[in-house]
Amino acid sequence: MRKTLPSGESIVEQVIKDRAEVEILEQRGEFREGLDAGKKIDALQTQEQARLQEIGDRYLGGGGL
Repeated sequence: MRKTLPSGESIVEQVIKDRAEVEILEQRGEFREGLDAGKKIDALQTQEQARLQEIGDRYLGGGGL
């Protein structure tokens, strides 16, 4: 006889459902980490572009040539 939970589901069925939910939550976490990393990379690239623009303006716009 299968052991069941108070909800009437078998323990095996509940474990399978719980594992699927864990996998989904892990994927969401990885997705969010990827989004956060992408935002940080974009911010760094924007800062780098601004720095390069400032350097270019300083040397080219300063009448050095």
